[in-house]
Amino acid sequence: MGRILLLRSALACYGASETLTIAPMGSEKRARQKQNRQARLEEERRAAQRAKWRRRITTGLVLVAILVVIFVVGNLLTGDSGAGVASTTVPAVTDTSAAPGGP
Repeated sequence: MGRILLLRSALACYGASETLTIAPMGSEKRARQKQNRQARLEEERRAAQRAKWRRRITTGLVLVAILVVIFVVGNLLTGDSGAGVASTTVPAVTDTSAAPGGP
């Protein structure tokens, strides 16, 4: 914008009656730089999303592993055989006395 005003004032000094408007034009190099920057930022955003997803999965797996270890250690310390059913054995009764009705 400053160039346009400078040119207008310069033309006015020399008595020019025409109005000269110059639109700022970007170069091809600048356009490529913008395009490459946008592509780089998009790739960085995707990489950040992948890293976030990886962190969540890793945290979940670690928590599951900790719960499994706690469960296994708890079962080992309580001494459960894992059957869960109490078995009762009835002792065999041996009677050495004479049968009823005997001598």
